[in-house]
Amino acid sequence: MKDKVTLAFCSLDLSKDAEFLDNIHNKSNTKLDIMPKVGYTSICKAYNEVLKESKNDTIIFCHNDINILTDGFDKIIYDLFEKNKKFGIIGVVGSNAWEREGWGGKKGQALGTLIQYNKYHPMCTLVPQWILFSPVFRCNDLVSSVTADGLFIAVRRDRIKARFDENLKGFHFYDVMFTIDNIIENVLTGITYKLDICHYSDGKYSKEWYEAREYANYKYQMRDFKINIPSGGGQMVRTYTGYDNLKMIRKQLNY
Repeated sequence: MKDKVTLAFCSLDLSKDAEFLDNIHNKSNTKLDIMPKVGYTSICKAYNEVLKESKNDTIIFCHNDINILTDGFDKIIYDLFEKNKKFGIIGVVGSNAWEREGWGGKKGQALGTLIQYNKYHPMCTLVPQWILFSPVFRCNDLVSSVTADGLFIAVRRDRIKARFDENLKGFHFYDVMFTIDNIIENVLTGITYKLDICHYSDGKYSKEWYEAREYANYKYQMRDFKINIPSGGGQMVRTYTGYDNLKMIRKQLNY
């Protein structure tokens, strides 16, 4: 596959992202067009610049605190968009609902596959905080969702209708609002199980997080969004054996 995918991320100091960039290059199937955005205080502004400047319509936005475990992740995303023409956004983690409480709300179901670490835990590189998996994906390559987490979110620029909301400052809720704004414009968002990703996060809710949630509630006038998904739901799985446990789960569920 020729260079057909752009990958963009925000960074405070690019010199500290060598390990992340090595992982991206080692797991990609092609020579990605890498677009780092360094020193930005608004992720929405940075990502909108990427949407404007990218030479490719298939664009992956991701965090620089992830480790991709799946070979050829870029081709998988490209092929999913080619197969699913009605989808404009694809993520690896999300939910089928947005409620005032935040991501997923109280009634929403988690969707996707993720190995989550807490970087402040003394054994953070050995013991995942939790693993998420959704049995609903046994029969579905892509499941419609309301939200997609910004740790890894891919778009087809020629299909989306809304950009990132630059009235939102900082680095929280930009992903939820981006997907909802596009859903309002009848652009489908989907979650896929085909990628395995480790995420090293602090797992904390800051003052900025709560302020961003209040802005989202104000913007949507306290509206809730929910869509039905195939039966199967999502489950949180506590684990102490890392990626091997996820592979065992996949084998048991035959997906």
